[in-house]
Amino acid sequence: MKRFEGYHEPIPQILAQTSDNQLLQHDIYYLPPIRRFAFGRIVLLGDAAQAMTPNMGQGAGQSIEDAVILASHLKQNPAIKEALERYERERIGRSGQITRMSNRIGAIAQLHGRVSVALRDALFPFIPARILEQQLKYLYDVRLEGLL
Repeated sequence: MKRFEGYHEPIPQILAQTSDNQLLQHDIYYLPPIRRFAFGRIVLLGDAAQAMTPNMGQGAGQSIEDAVILASHLKQNPAIKEALERYERERIGRSGQITRMSNRIGAIAQLHGRVSVALRDALFPFIPARILEQQLKYLYDVRLEGLL
């Protein structure tokens, strides 16, 4: 396991005790946000609506947001098709933005090549805190007023 040379203990110990058939590799693929969630009386939510990379840990969080907002629209509107369309309009932009943000973070974090990695590592500390705070604010600024 040349890739893990130089890692701190217990990583080398664990790898030395692990046989090749116990190792799993699951590639991560970016799927661009889809343009529709609602199809008549059928609606997508969670991973079916926004399959995001794991770089921000937002898959479950966005699924919960989907469920709460969908339930709210269904409760407030007896016309199911209209409720699903309102849910779609409310969620598609936000979840798409978070999906793209997660992919960008992953692309930067997983750079390889000496020059790319050195450049990333040298420049990252100079990113103004307000930029990172804006991203977090967007992530946690969920409009739930008037729901349920």
